[in-house]
Amino acid sequence: DEVKNKFFLRMQVKNEPGVLAKVASVFGGHKVSIRRVVQKHVQEEAAELVISTEKVKEYHIKDALRELQKMDSISEISSMIREY
Repeated sequence: DEVKNKFFLRMQVKNEPGVLAKVASVFGGHKVSIRRVVQKHVQEEAAELVISTEKVKEYHIKDALRELQKMDSISEISSMIREY
């Protein structure tokens, strides 16, 4: 039986239509439910997404992050913090 935790993530993405939908789709495909999304530091070509998740098994979030890191529209995943 694996423990579930909430996670707080910060990532830099391209500021273009459809990026948030792609990110949400990847999370959904890995059984990660998003609790909240905030878009910060928006510039012409880049934005920062701050995402909080509902409780999820850690391997699901790690699988989702591996897939996100392969996407051209994600330039960096700068933090993943477990919330207790």
